[in-house]
Amino acid sequence: MPDGLSPGLLFAQFHRLDTALWIFDFDALRVIWANRAALEVWDADSLEELSARDLGADMSPAVSKRLNQYRTDFHRKDITFPEIWTLYPNGSPRTLQVLMRGIRLDDGRMALYCEGTVDHDLQPEALRSAEALLHTPVMISMFDRSGHPLYRNPASRATCIGPETNFFAHFVDPSDASRLVAKVEQDMDTRIVARVTTAQGVRWHEITARACSDAATGGPAYLVSEVDVTELQETRRRAEFLATHDPLTGLPNRAYINDRLPELLEEARQIGGKVYLYLIDLDGFKSVNDTMGHAAGDELLQVVSNTIRDSVDGADFVARLGGDEFLLCVLDTETTQNPQALGDGLLAQFEAPKTIEGRPHCIRFSVGFSVFPDDGMTMDALIRRADLALYATKSGAKYACTAYHLSFER
Repeated sequence: MPDGLSPGLLFAQFHRLDTALWIFDFDALRVIWANRAALEVWDADSLEELSARDLGADMSPAVSKRLNQYRTDFHRKDITFPEIWTLYPNGSPRTLQVLMRGIRLDDGRMALYCEGTVDHDLQPEALRSAEALLHTPVMISMFDRSGHPLYRNPASRATCIGPETNFFAHFVDPSDASRLVAKVEQDMDTRIVARVTTAQGVRWHEITARACSDAATGGPAYLVSEVDVTELQETRRRAEFLATHDPLTGLPNRAYINDRLPELLEEARQIGGKVYLYLIDLDGFKSVNDTMGHAAGDELLQVVSNTIRDSVDGADFVARLGGDEFLLCVLDTETTQNPQALGDGLLAQFEAPKTIEGRPHCIRFSVGFSVFPDDGMTMDALIRRADLALYATKSGAKYACTAYHLSFER
């Protein structure tokens, strides 16, 4: 400090300023210092009276979140935030242009240093729009054409990883950003749903963007609003999954087969390949339900489905048809696989007993298979032929669980 200028004299000069200066304690949620202009703004007779006010008592969640963002940002770097704030000392609104910085207290904690200027020229509509931007849960941002952020409202700032996060870095898939920008350049505005990286992890956002001009510089910019639709998206995806998959085993169901199998047959037809369909039916499943209970039966189905799915190399899909019936489909593009050998390999996975409700259990099943195009050209014909083969297998001799022999009937 220059010679002849004491701290007391310096602080006395602060009290002569027309700009309102005050320091806000993030932890105590109180003003711990203010000059005379700030006392007038806060409608306080003294610093002692102002410091005694618990500003957190009626603080809105949006303001609380915003203050926490400030503290986090101030710890990361020396940064300044200019904003329009409306204070409500003793219930009366006071709107100011506020410049906010971080300041270290003597005990090392971060506090908020504010410089506020009362703006008497702000119109009611401008005041209300500033309040709406502060409190709305919609994330609103403005970026220049290079993606550098020009403005973020509190909701947007709470979501982004850092205040300088680039618009294009916000997207998990860069092609989503490119697609959005291209659409904006063509139509001036657009809307997409995309995965984005946020402070809360990867989320789904509905993003609306439009071309505009930066009111401060006149330069071209993008105005972006975002709404988190993760729950809706996950619900929709879950509904789509359940429509085509069995909820117990997670395997595809009949609806999936009806969509996917004709595609595989057409692919095989075009390249001259083969498709092998295996119908698998558990033996004695009803007795498991009757003697051990339905929970054991469900566990048995899950063990079987996981074993088939994990052990059959090259399978295009394993599906549950319902009850204790499964369908295994293999596309052989080189026509070099031996369908009997593939079935034997599947059988080998069940040579040892599986654990069901903590006890070893021998799993027996019957299999029938058909081959495209040898046994039919359509899905219905192939499944019917495989079903006939399965029936022939089940009509044959049953084998002890220690033998684990599997026969294929054509």
